[in-house]
Amino acid sequence: MLRRRLKKSVIEKRRFGERTPCERFARARDEGDLLDDTDPADLARHVMTVSQGMAVQAVAGAGRDALRAIVAMTSKAMPG
Repeated sequence: MLRRRLKKSVIEKRRFGERTPCERFARARDEGDLLDDTDPADLARHVMTVSQGMAVQAVAGAGRDALRAIVAMTSKAMPG
């Protein structure tokens, strides 16, 4: 029972964390700042996944330069 509640809580938190970027990416697409075929939900999931991965890297000792390189690479891969 506790395991199910914990899983549900983690899922809800993840969805909440993706909601705001998704809404912003939808607005950016609508305003022409992203390509028309950009899926805001997919892009939000991608950004959150990179962010969470960077958090793991930071805890594991990655330095600022390494983390900034991840940001630079991710920025180059962004649509639009």
